[in-house]
Amino acid sequence: MANKKTLIERVADKRYITEDESKEIVNDVLDSVWELLLEEKLLSIYGFGSFNLYITKGRVIRSPRDQSIIEVPDRLNVSFDIGMAKKDMLYDRAAKKPTPLGQKIMSDIRVVVSESESKKSDKKEKAEKVVAKKTEETDLPPLPKARKTTRKKIQRQQLNKMQERIEKAPIRPKWVEESKVVKAGRPKGSKNKNTTENTTENE
Repeated sequence: MANKKTLIERVADKRYITEDESKEIVNDVLDSVWELLLEEKLLSIYGFGSFNLYITKGRVIRSPRDQSIIEVPDRLNVSFDIGMAKKDMLYDRAAKKPTPLGQKIMSDIRVVVSESESKKSDKKEKAEKVVAKKTEETDLPPLPKARKTTRKKIQRQQLNKMQERIEKAPIRPKWVEESKVVKAGRPKGSKNKNTTENTTENE
């Protein structure tokens, strides 16, 4: 906050004078302003603004503590209306003034929220496209299921093949098997006996 001392220092810097000299100048200006207000009740400085002195009339009020009646005397008040040129300067400075940290953070948060909402909308659109594609695929005829081969089925197939081979094999007549049995059980010398019988019959 600026005060009278800062005003004195500013005048001393601008006029290249000492602070004591600038203090005398500032005091003279303020005293003259107050004197003119008391005399004229209105002081207008072109390009800067106008000071207006007005009096609020006294009134009677009631104390909130003990409800007693208090008389308030007349009171002097001073109002200041800034000039148009200074108003324009203030508006330009306010427009060029950087935004506070809190407002900047809130703006960054809004940007992040808007980006997240856009990402959510993109994900939603992608999900809708995937659902539409799946519905199109379900409309097509179903593909044949792949056959699952287990160990039992493989063994069954092998047994069936063996049975087919056995059934397709050539069947031998019974006399072949009987002759094999006779040859295997014929005693020694039977061949000579048969030959003797044949010779006797021929005679």
